[in-house]
Amino acid sequence: MQTHGNRVSPKIPLEASGLREVQIEVTAKCNADCSFCINRSSWAADGRHTNGLPTDTLRRVIDWIADAGVRRIRFSGGEPLLRKDLPALLAHAKACGITTVVNTNGFLVDRYIDELYELADVVLISVISTRAEITDEVMVAKGSHAKKLVALDLLEDHPNVWTSTVISRGSIEEFEALYQFMKAHHVNYWLLLRGESNGSLDQHHYDVQHGELVEIIEKIRRLESEHGELIGIGNAVPVCTYDAPFLTRVLGRADGAFASEGRSKLSITPYGKVLPSYGIDHPIGDIFDDLEDLWRHAFAAWIRSTDAMPAACRACDYLSVCHGGSRIAAMDAYGAWDAPDPLMRPLPQIPQRRLKVVGSR
Repeated sequence: MQTHGNRVSPKIPLEASGLREVQIEVTAKCNADCSFCINRSSWAADGRHTNGLPTDTLRRVIDWIADAGVRRIRFSGGEPLLRKDLPALLAHAKACGITTVVNTNGFLVDRYIDELYELADVVLISVISTRAEITDEVMVAKGSHAKKLVALDLLEDHPNVWTSTVISRGSIEEFEALYQFMKAHHVNYWLLLRGESNGSLDQHHYDVQHGELVEIIEKIRRLESEHGELIGIGNAVPVCTYDAPFLTRVLGRADGAFASEGRSKLSITPYGKVLPSYGIDHPIGDIFDDLEDLWRHAFAAWIRSTDAMPAACRACDYLSVCHGGSRIAAMDAYGAWDAPDPLMRPLPQIPQRRLKVVGSR
């Protein structure tokens, strides 16, 4: 991550440069129940009952990360602001010279607004819709939308307020309204996220097809030609989905595939297990194991290598941009990590043994 004054930019070189972030899921508890939450398929599959690791243990985890030379920690969950010790954890990370990112649904921002200004280099708030009834329904929490509006208003002067939206049929339909919503609330970056299967994902709403993704990219191109850059894609999408040079720029703003699926960061569960990615339920070790060894773990190294990509991707000029698309989507659709991303175009012939119903695991 590059820093200009106190303004943080998400841009990094497109070529992988090693482990650059650790995401700590500080709690399993959440005050919402969003159907698209990827953690339903892994450590939250049995519910959200644990508050996470003790404060002293998390301080030691931060030290462990800092000692390994990693310079960014993302605090997530569950809902991280449910932990009353989050400000202390942020302060400890800052004292270690670490850039801090807080992923939140925004419900409790008003309780910690001073601490977020002082201690959070980036605050990322999830946004579902511009319509209150849709937000409240998706999050299964009455008043969700109103709380997000309060959070965005309170953070108006924060130098790095990002938002994220999981792409759905609904967000496609109101895409222009969402864009104007982000501009009106002085959002610095709006990250679009491709839905990842969690075992309960409503495929009708969140399993975006090729034509729909093309529709989104064309809307981005039109809106940004009129109003300026704002949008990045925050996880893996094959560049061959659409006009490659333009899609490369959109992916590059938020690191796209490089930011996801274990290519530049590791994830720690509320139980102290280390995963290549919060979306890949394949533990590679535990906290306080040698972090370099975890990064070089056989599965972790393989999933980010060209060996885990379809053969058709390995000679592509854009390989360093899209990394062969989503391995999670490939596993979900075809039952193999190295299968094609179902959004690839042209889609290679898939061996019959790999065919599965999209959305199942």
